[in-house]
Amino acid sequence: MLLTNQLSFLTNSKYIPKLLKEKAPANGSPPHFSLESIQPMPKALWMPQFECIKPLLALNMELPHMAEEVRRTALNHWIVPSPQKADETTIRERIQQIGLTLNAAASDRAVNSASGTDKTDLELFEQAVANYNQYSFFNQCDFRMDRWGTLEDIRAVDAATFELPTTCIEFTTLLTPPLSAIQSLVDLFPSVRFELKYRLGKNEWTHVEFFPTRPWGY
Repeated sequence: MLLTNQLSFLTNSKYIPKLLKEKAPANGSPPHFSLESIQPMPKALWMPQFECIKPLLALNMELPHMAEEVRRTALNHWIVPSPQKADETTIRERIQQIGLTLNAAASDRAVNSASGTDKTDLELFEQAVANYNQYSFFNQCDFRMDRWGTLEDIRAVDAATFELPTTCIEFTTLLTPPLSAIQSLVDLFPSVRFELKYRLGKNEWTHVEFFPTRPWGY
């Protein structure tokens, strides 16, 4: 399900839309923008989905604080059940368990390639673990939820709200608002006051005010 977002900012309208469009995909219809412009994802984290990754993602993802109605809807459509950030020891133990199972399966029989890729589940698992060792994320899903607050990039933009001068941009995201990405944007422009409104369908708006992680002038 798509969520409608309205991002308001009182100043710097000349610079903020320009930044947001810097890494917009080439096939996006202007003035599409990308959360990659705020928090770029390492290319190595992009991987095809496979079943064995889900228990690891469930231990390395969590939903940010948001309206309860939106939270319930997101969980109903989630890629993993009950995601909750676990400690490092728990994650390492689960990695070892899954690795032993996959290695045993690989030695017992011929291993087919994972769906949609020429790699086996074991090869994809090893790649995901290497990602975690280097970046602390297994693939694009846990990175995006942590750094963006949503599983996918911007889906669509109301073009009229991107015309300068503008102080409010309207766009859609999948299931959850990009709260983490907006917080990073706030930290890039600490003197600007930002507010995000989001809602599902025609429901009431939820308002979120943002403040720099560190006090302005720190």
